[in-house]
Amino acid sequence: MAMPRQLLKDSDPVGKLRHLITIQENQAVTQNAAGELPENWQPVAVDLWARVDELSGTKLYAARQVQPDLVGTVTLRYWPGLDARKHRFVYGTRIFNITDVRNPESKGVWMEVDVREQVGRTA
Repeated sequence: MAMPRQLLKDSDPVGKLRHLITIQENQAVTQNAAGELPENWQPVAVDLWARVDELSGTKLYAARQVQPDLVGTVTLRYWPGLDARKHRFVYGTRIFNITDVRNPESKGVWMEVDVREQVGRTA
């Protein structure tokens, strides 16, 4: 669906969406023997244009091990129902967990999504 020209402002990112991403949803429904819901990620939206901003590196210390993470922002056209608890992005072989979803100006035109990529984990 084409955006009406008058809705776009210089600050809108629509012209900068150059990366094709996939939105996956965890559709786990059956518990394993330990009573856990194993991850079952399935694509629910494929080949969406987005902007994957440069990610900055951080280090998280857990169990006395350094786990490098990359954090950043993905900008895309509004996608109703995007939920950090059940969705994630895949860009190439990289997996991005969603940490926050924002709908700037609450207009439902585009979204800014904070993400975290765990280094060493691929799709």
